[in-house]
Amino acid sequence: MRIRLIRGSLEHKGLIVEMVKEWREYNETHQISGFPKSIFRNPVDDFAYYIDHLDDYNPSEGMVPSTTYFCLDEEKKMLVGAVNIRHHLNDYFLRYVGHVGDGIRPFMMVCPQSLYQPVS
Repeated sequence: MRIRLIRGSLEHKGLIVEMVKEWREYNETHQISGFPKSIFRNPVDDFAYYIDHLDDYNPSEGMVPSTTYFCLDEEKKMLVGAVNIRHHLNDYFLRYVGHVGDGIRPFMMVCPQSLYQPVS
């Protein structure tokens, strides 16, 4: 598995929409934290809006600026997760959360690497 962090873009729209929808469906029936929260902040149906609002450079009070990346398995041509990088930390994030929020695609949490198939 060769993983590359990529920015959200039209080039990867199909992969992003597929993963986020799968993840949202999984979250509805399983008790998980839903991290990284940035990928769930907006619906993917309006993809241009979704991409434009994926990063949070002007966060609300108590939050910190962050940038979101998707984890692309280059060999299988599929997204396997997402990472949220926080630019700096406030006291709360320093104590409890840290600089990186990450999440593994639900399918990848329960599926051995040898079984998952590439997305065409």
